[in-house]
Amino acid sequence: MPDLGPDDIFDLEATALPVAFDIIWCHFPYRQQGLEPGPVARPCLVRRVYRRDTLIKGVRHAVGYVVVIYGTKQIDKFNPPHGLHVDDAEEKRACGLSVDTVFDLSDHLTLPWSPRYFSNAKGRSTISGHFTDAMKERLKAQYKQFTGA
Repeated sequence: MPDLGPDDIFDLEATALPVAFDIIWCHFPYRQQGLEPGPVARPCLVRRVYRRDTLIKGVRHAVGYVVVIYGTKQIDKFNPPHGLHVDDAEEKRACGLSVDTVFDLSDHLTLPWSPRYFSNAKGRSTISGHFTDAMKERLKAQYKQFTGA
């Protein structure tokens, strides 16, 4: 989890948090740059959301944290079951995606709900869409296959 700095801006009331299975725009950090936000907002799948009391400038606040799964338009980069593909027109519409996207089920991070990591890229809402029930079931089945559970 990244260190919180004095200049970070947070939703200190931990409101307006996304929920599991939302698609959100995230400046997902590049591995080689530690937890520094990536330069481009990309679609990520919300795996989990929680609140934690966090000390900021000597005061405890309930800060929201989001566990996100990396997404990319390089759809051939991760084949199933490693990558969950969203390439159906109806699924893309439900997720607010304009291009085919793959989510790397092995690449996820916990990040604070902050504009430093999450933004409305290109005038879009930060939360662009949500998995349908059918997509959730497909994800669960594929994740079991991926983990061997």
